[in-house]
Amino acid sequence: MNHNKEAQFADWVKMGIHVLGSGAHKEDDEVLNDLTSLKIPEADANEILIFLPISFSRRLLFDINWPKEYVDVYSDSQILRLYSENDRYQIIEQQTILYFNSDKVDKDIVINIAGRSAELKAINDVLTNTTDKLSDVKVTTIYIFRD
Repeated sequence: MNHNKEAQFADWVKMGIHVLGSGAHKEDDEVLNDLTSLKIPEADANEILIFLPISFSRRLLFDINWPKEYVDVYSDSQILRLYSENDRYQIIEQQTILYFNSDKVDKDIVINIAGRSAELKAINDVLTNTTDKLSDVKVTTIYIFRD
């Protein structure tokens, strides 16, 4: 990804933080519509919708040993990918860190975004029903269905 595209995507992620942070009770398709109505291309909006909650959850629960990979699932294949090799995820993670370190961080926005993450929901279920120790929680590789 070239520098101009990286900067553009970073701007879209900042918009995504606002959209996802204020849309706690919206379904994914509604959030996707909100993102694309801001002139964010649908493919990029999908990446923000998928990876921003993951990044916020990882930042919020930084003590967990998070997997370094995820699996993209297509109708005819599965591809194991590393977060570190996904340019868009890297930008989302950078923007997440900048947001968490800013003086504008808002706990409701953080909860609304992280709360969209399947991992955070699963961790909450484990802590509620199985153990009260975060150190006992093991997170497995996520599968992202692309088709």
